Amino acid sequence: PTCGLENQIGSFIAPVTNGKDRSNAIYMPDMAELEFQAGLNQSDGVSATVEKDVAVFPNPTADFIRITAKEEIRQIRVLDQAGAEVKRFAPSDNLYDIRELASGLYTLILTFNDDETKYIQVIKL
Repeated sequence: PTCGLENQIGSFIAPVTNGKDRSNAIYMPDMAELEFQAGLNQSDGVSATVEKDVAVFPNPTADFIRITAKEEIRQIRVLDQAGAEVKRFAPSDNLYDIRELASGLYTLILTFNDDETKYIQVIKL
């Protein structure tokens, strides 16, 4: 037996209580959007974070991250969850060693030559 809502993916239907309809439509992304948001590369199983013209992968990682960008990066700062700077990188060959960091969630602050800044979260295993 089913509740009859099998074809209602993308909506949340709450039962009527006390004579009031509590139905709320919610947005449910399709699989293509979820795969894009996760940055999952189906061909090799490597996960990446992609924001605009910047890619950080693999994410999560235990040792190194690779950062690629269309624009030239001037500086990379790594902040812990408390917002303290724990590491700073000058641009190099796009491969950065984060083995010395403890496991957790970090924010990369990428500063480009045109002073644009991007914030990307990375999980260190």
